Amino acid sequence: MKTLRIIFLTFLTFFFIQAKTQYITPGNQLSLTLDQLVSLSGGVVTFSNGTYFVNNTLTVAATDTLRITEPAVVRVANGIRLEFSGTLISDPVTGQVIFTAADTTTSATNFKGFRFEDAPANLFRNTVVSYGGGIQLIASDAVFDQCVFRKNGS
Repeated sequence: MKTLRIIFLTFLTFFFIQAKTQYITPGNQLSLTLDQLVSLSGGVVTFSNGTYFVNNTLTVAATDTLRITEPAVVRVANGIRLEFSGTLISDPVTGQVIFTAADTTTSATNFKGFRFEDAPANLFRNTVVSYGGGIQLIASDAVFDQCVFRKNGS
């Protein structure tokens, strides 16, 4: 009986750890901000000392939009890719949005970058992307205006 209890508790622990490894937005035509993702994502997106952190896979579902209209620094964990079937609007009124790796000490700790698949009308304006794995556009549209890409690659 004790062995069965240990196996059951191990399974539950593994299940709950796996349940928090990613966040997929609901896909019901939401327009989300980074602050809203902090509240909704169960720890996948966090905020500390003026910086947003993406700690696990974040997927913006079809019909949802991530809208960043204020300057922001977004640090993405090693090996994590930001995935979009919905839309990303990175367009601060003033300043810049910066997407970078959480750890920039070596290219081995880069985040995997962005993947857009069937994702319409994406916009990167006044945005910096560094220490990432690049941007994949698969049957998707994106406009890049006044952007800087540096120190990217695998």
